[in-house]
Amino acid sequence: MDNLTHNAGHNAAEIAAFKQELGNNAFLLNDEEPNNDQVMHFFFLGKHKGQEAIFDAVAYTLVLAYDSKVYETAEQEAQKQFPGFTPATVDEETGEEIEAIGLTEEVEEFIADRMLALEEEDEIRVSESLVLDDDFGYGIGLEVGLNQPAITPAVIEQFIKDFNAGTLQLDTTLYSFPGEEEDDDA
Repeated sequence: MDNLTHNAGHNAAEIAAFKQELGNNAFLLNDEEPNNDQVMHFFFLGKHKGQEAIFDAVAYTLVLAYDSKVYETAEQEAQKQFPGFTPATVDEETGEEIEAIGLTEEVEEFIADRMLALEEEDEIRVSESLVLDDDFGYGIGLEVGLNQPAITPAVIEQFIKDFNAGTLQLDTTLYSFPGEEEDDDA
C-alpha cells in the first residue's frame, strides 16, 4: 500500500492544522530533537510529487557532517582492528540508542588517533547534500547538509524558499574541515 495514503503528514486535515499552527512562519522547530547552531530540526510545508505535504527536516553544517564522517570512518577502522568492538547505534524502530560493545580505553585511544590521522592526511571530504525519504513515519523526511557557518532561522528560511521554488542549488564542491571542531563557541 502507498505510504502517502496512511501517512498523517500528507493528510489534508493534518496539513490544515499545521498551516494554522505555522501562521506566518516559514517553519516550526522540532523541540523534541537537539537544536543548536550546527544542527536544526524543523517542520515546513512544501510539495512532493505534486502534492502538498509536511516535511520533517534536519539541516546541519558541513563542519558537523565532516566531524561525523571522520568519527564514523575511525569507528569502522576500529571495528576491523578490534573484532569485539561494535559502535553504538540507534534502533530504527524504537529510536533508542544501543550502546557500543567492547568499547575499551584501547579502542577509544585508537579511534582518537585515527581521527587525528584522518584529519592530518586530509582524507575526508564532504559536500552539500539533500536526502528525501518519502517512506517516512510522518510527512516527508528530509536531511540537508549546508555549507554555512551556522544553521540559523535565516538560513532555514532561505533553504525553504529555494526548495519550494525549485531553485535550490547545492554546492558539489568537496570540503575538508580539519581542526574546526565546535569548541570555538566562546
